[in-house]
Amino acid sequence: MSDDSSVMPLKDMIKKYFNEDLPISGGIGNSMSDAVIIELEKTSEGIQLEYIVAQYILALAEIEADFIKQELHRIAEKRYDKLIYKIKSEKGRGTELGLYFDITKFFGKF
Repeated sequence: MSDDSSVMPLKDMIKKYFNEDLPISGGIGNSMSDAVIIELEKTSEGIQLEYIVAQYILALAEIEADFIKQELHRIAEKRYDKLIYKIKSEKGRGTELGLYFDITKFFGKF
């Protein structure tokens, strides 16, 4: 896989490499300002999609990691989830990686 991350949106990379057209927009999830936006309106579906997208991000970066925890952050009227992983692969072993998702559209909507 070539390094498309600087020119291709995450949604397009997932479609290209995994043949999945997911309801996401925004960034690549490496910070709140570059969070992956989940474009769903039901909480249960949104949470499930967060974890699917996180696995695709890890696969695209060729990182093996174990999920540690999830944190909820509120900035003004926005809600963000931070999924935290501990890296297992050679590159970065033992360090933590946080992936950010804007969950405002589905937060609290059952």
